[in-house]
Amino acid sequence: MVITILSLLLTQTDKILLSRLLPLEEFAHYNMAWVVATGLCIMLAGPISSALYPRFTELTTRGDVLALRAVYHQGAQLVTVLMGAAVAVLILFGERVLRLWSADPLLAHQVAPLVEVLALGSLLNGLMNVPYQFQLANGWTTLTIKVNSIAVAVLVPALLWAVPKYGAIGAAWVWVTLNSGYIVFDIYFFHRRLLPTEKWRWYWQDVFLPLVAATTAAGLCRWAIPENLGRFGEFGVLFISTVCVLMAATLAAPLVRHQLARYVPDRFKLIITGYSVE
Repeated sequence: MVITILSLLLTQTDKILLSRLLPLEEFAHYNMAWVVATGLCIMLAGPISSALYPRFTELTTRGDVLALRAVYHQGAQLVTVLMGAAVAVLILFGERVLRLWSADPLLAHQVAPLVEVLALGSLLNGLMNVPYQFQLANGWTTLTIKVNSIAVAVLVPALLWAVPKYGAIGAAWVWVTLNSGYIVFDIYFFHRRLLPTEKWRWYWQDVFLPLVAATTAAGLCRWAIPENLGRFGEFGVLFISTVCVLMAATLAAPLVRHQLARYVPDRFKLIITGYSVE
């Protein structure tokens, strides 16, 4: 109950304050950007973490440490692949996505910078889903309560300082900074207690490699694709770019790549996994 209340405060306090601190039009732009940036990420990360929780609970009850580690890293990599691909596209193609969705070039131009920053913060937040479910499966709730309490205490003064000075984009960067703290401090204390040997593997294999691959692929697609292709042309290039980014992130995540290899013909497995089926 306490975690739920703190989570509501973390995700809704900015709306309450910004409704007072910003002009109505700018506040509307922030809300639209929030829906785009967080809605997609919630749809991608939420079902995965919800499915992992009973599996974590089962393996924790059985005391199967090896299986717990494997499922933990596999789940973390899958979240990074899906969210990393989506966020890379939003950051590098944000204005095109908004223009295609809203059919309003001016609105897309105004909202795109907010979407790009909020999407980054949502990615950092989503990366914490699997560690959080792992904590709950082990009956450890105090870490989340302590970290969220500190975050709420920091959030309000940070918004009161940043919004009058920088506007809505200041609030967006507060969201990024807040979630960066989770990636540094929460992950440190989580791995020190529950998975003391797995922290750097989480940073490197589960997060860094898929994100770098997704960002690189998105950057190359943006560089190669011309502007002003028309509505159907824009939809086509966004679809193709998203597929390319998703494939790059998948190939950079070892456990996801090997899981995918189970569903492809044998002659393609060497390409995907790097190992011969023989």
